[in-house]
Amino acid sequence: MDALAAAVDTLLEDPDASVDVDVPTPAEAARAVRLFDQGLRSGRGVHRKMAEGALHGAKTLSTDRLQVLSEFVQNSDDTGAEQLRILLRSDHLLIAHDGAGLHLADVLPLGMPWLSGKTADAESTGRFGIGLSTLRTLTTVWEVHCHPFHVRFSGTGLEPVAPPELPAEISGPEWTVFRIPLTPGTLTAGQLHAWFDDWNDASLLFLRHLRSLEVTAGGQSTVLSLIRADVTERRLLIEGVEHEVSVQHARATDGALWRVYTAQVEPHPDWERSHKALGPLVPVSVALPLEHGAHGSVHAGLPVAPLDLAARVHTQFDPVASREGFASSLFNTQLVPVIADLWTAAVRDVLESVDHTAWHLVPLALPSGSAPATLLQDRIRTALLTRARQSLAAELALPVAEDGPTALLTEFAVEEDALSAVLDATDIARLGEAPYTLPAAVRDRAGRWREVLSDWRAEGAAELRPEVRVMDALSLATADGRRLRPQPAENAFADAAGGTTGPLDLLGVVLDLHPAYAEDNAWAKTVTAWLRRRDCLVRRDDTAAVLKIVSRLGKAGGRLADGDEATETARLVALQQALGDMPKKLRDPLGPGIGRAVLLNGITYDKDGTEQSRRVMPGAAYLPQALESADGDRFEVAARRTPGLIWVRRSYARTLLSAARAGGLSRTVFLRLLGVADVPRVTAVRERSADTKTYPGDSRLGLARYCRWSAAGRWQQLMVAGADHTLDDLTSSACAHSRDLVARNARHSDGAARTRRARSPCACAQRPGRSLSRGTREVRRRRHGATGPARARGPASGPRYGARGAADPPVPRRRPGTRTAFRDRADRRQSGDPGGHGRTASRAWPADRRCVPANRCSRLSHRSAVAVTG
Repeated sequence: MDALAAAVDTLLEDPDASVDVDVPTPAEAARAVRLFDQGLRSGRGVHRKMAEGALHGAKTLSTDRLQVLSEFVQNSDDTGAEQLRILLRSDHLLIAHDGAGLHLADVLPLGMPWLSGKTADAESTGRFGIGLSTLRTLTTVWEVHCHPFHVRFSGTGLEPVAPPELPAEISGPEWTVFRIPLTPGTLTAGQLHAWFDDWNDASLLFLRHLRSLEVTAGGQSTVLSLIRADVTERRLLIEGVEHEVSVQHARATDGALWRVYTAQVEPHPDWERSHKALGPLVPVSVALPLEHGAHGSVHAGLPVAPLDLAARVHTQFDPVASREGFASSLFNTQLVPVIADLWTAAVRDVLESVDHTAWHLVPLALPSGSAPATLLQDRIRTALLTRARQSLAAELALPVAEDGPTALLTEFAVEEDALSAVLDATDIARLGEAPYTLPAAVRDRAGRWREVLSDWRAEGAAELRPEVRVMDALSLATADGRRLRPQPAENAFADAAGGTTGPLDLLGVVLDLHPAYAEDNAWAKTVTAWLRRRDCLVRRDDTAAVLKIVSRLGKAGGRLADGDEATETARLVALQQALGDMPKKLRDPLGPGIGRAVLLNGITYDKDGTEQSRRVMPGAAYLPQALESADGDRFEVAARRTPGLIWVRRSYARTLLSAARAGGLSRTVFLRLLGVADVPRVTAVRERSADTKTYPGDSRLGLARYCRWSAAGRWQQLMVAGADHTLDDLTSSACAHSRDLVARNARHSDGAARTRRARSPCACAQRPGRSLSRGTREVRRRRHGATGPARARGPASGPRYGARGAADPPVPRRRPGTRTAFRDRADRRQSGDPGGHGRTASRAWPADRRCVPANRCSRLSHRSAVAVTG
């Protein structure tokens, strides 16, 4: 066996073997090709079938039928080519590069699927050996011509072929030409150009050798190329260690300039590439566009996936076989922080040394609702955004003036946009209490710098100073000579276009501006327009607008100025009248805020029962019996002189307006609107490990049967129902204050007074224990023999008794501090339960709309009882 045959036999046995044999002539090359074909055909049938199946699978490997063109570009770069030309003819496609020629060991990997000669080459991109097999989307036969080899591949076979006539520009010995026969209509010039429209010069940024790509079809040519120039070397921190980083400028054909940073990092011991050798150094590159509008991408040589920021990044990522995305490999994840380190250092270098206005390089948060970061490009973007908000924001130093010293961002003051053309740098620095103002030389025209700093400020990055606001800088002159800053939560100014007086003037929240602001000039119009946009300029006769200001004042924690008793009474009357004139749907949202802005006169009692005067916010006060509009005894009768409770003075029954005089808004409803309560205020029971329990899939809190607050009647009924917890319970500090006092007073009072207090709502207030779970209610109904579907539980209804047929449920013993509502059988007939055997429903108390005794709560009945919580 001669040397050529031995070399072919060796490569058929081990395609990765190294052979040293010269093939000088086309005749010798043709003989080698025949030997390869004979060897493949003489192999075992199972191997041929496997190869044929792999070729068929390659046809559908990629969703892009022209993906093979990317493979040609990448393979050309791996051979060291500087030029790649693609020419479409009527019946064939020519692809030629000027890289290293074809050798004997290259023949088999070119045509056999999943056979790669690059697995051991850490620097080359190929690894799977499937790239050119995707040619089957265009043809099943193709040729390669490179002196002295002229080979045709067809399926799993190969044969020598005569050299074709080639265009002069690719006919020299330095060219390797692939000829791909096409049937008519397989690939048109328009389709080829459209495919390359998604490419641009920047697609070639991270190729090691290729500098020019030319596509010619239908008489039209497209050329992609980059002109590279070494700029400098930088020592930058990557993974906490300084690395030598080369910096290049790459100029595209359209004039776009990219600044490319490339470092070589040592791999970690646990790094391992997929189906590819790992060299002693791993190249990591970041390319930053020095102009606006460039699109980003993640490269593995060529771009593989889009990146939603102004940067292109590259390293030895593991792609999937189709090169349409990246593998979910540990190695890819380990490379992300390395890319992030180099990107952070590169962006800082550009902003500090190249272009102070290159804020377009800094990413901003994606809109809410964006897809989760699951793909590699998403994880890279998230990492770069985090580094920008942390490292870059803290370390970036910019010049304080042209050719001046630099300072960290924390030393700069900036103004909000409305003040950009109003204040000078000195005023901004003074108002921002900073040494410097961010100079105009570092602010880009598009205003991206402001968005970036706002994002960093919102994330708490580097403790950046807040923007100087108009209200910080603007000092308005009032008609009485005062100088005030406009504070939407504290005051408003009168619009000169309105009346000179208004019904709510005595509130003092609308101030008159100096007459100069009403003059017809640009300066006055600018100020008043700004005030109007921020709801700081209102007409005095616009009561709705003034009420909104008062509500805003209260919600911000402010209050109306103190006045004497007559003035404050007049204010309340004015508020009542103004709210009464508004539709209910408009006044209801304003009431709580207005209630926080006013104080009422009230009384409270000490432990000895002595009355004391208090000033109280409506939200902390209770309504006395004298101000109740409903018949019957109310909360004050039961609570009496309970220490800690504050009651608004009964004198408001005389000073406030009746409903007829206040647009239908009675004094009682007005006080409730401000926040005064006529029943004990209830709050949710807080979680305590010993007394409460949480349930999966149910946000309500369970209160244990034997909790520290449980009453005898409550746990007895839980026992009967077979339940160990109630859900969604409420408690009231007012009931806790008054419970013991009610009990003592009931023991020492005469019969009529005792009965009156016992029938008042507070005497019916029960300790926590409000609703049983749905499953518990069903158990209770089955035990009691109820028939028919369970009725829906009303709002905040408490533990209820089911029907017992002929037997009546027991009446819970009325204990001090418990509340139970009773309804007789006649009431139940009226409510649609003629037999009186269904569940009864409680009504909502006017103040909390949760639980309320029935109107006939004083009419005790042994026929039915419903426990209601407070």
